[in-house]
Amino acid sequence: MARLLAAGRTPFDGDTPAALFRNIVEGRHEDPRAVNPAVDNRLARIIDRMIAPDPAARYADMGEVRRDLAAWLSDIELAEPDRELAAFFTNPDAYLGRLRERLIPV
Repeated sequence: MARLLAAGRTPFDGDTPAALFRNIVEGRHEDPRAVNPAVDNRLARIIDRMIAPDPAARYADMGEVRRDLAAWLSDIELAEPDRELAAFFTNPDAYLGRLRERLIPV
């Protein structure tokens, strides 16, 4: 789900169900940064860890995922969702402009 939200499509694809399954098992997927250049390195690492083919390389539980995502959101100054939503609904265009400046380095 995180990969879909960040890159706009699921991480794995294939021309046939067998090809799709092979790509999942082997962990072959396109880097989310190649699909959406606004995805930063840290978020890409979090996503890659969530979908790693080796279970030992994945997060042990959703608590770990939540911790890393919360830390990432805090670092990019999005740790207060209520404040962010209020700002968005007050003036969506202005909010999106400021958000773009915060998320996409110049």
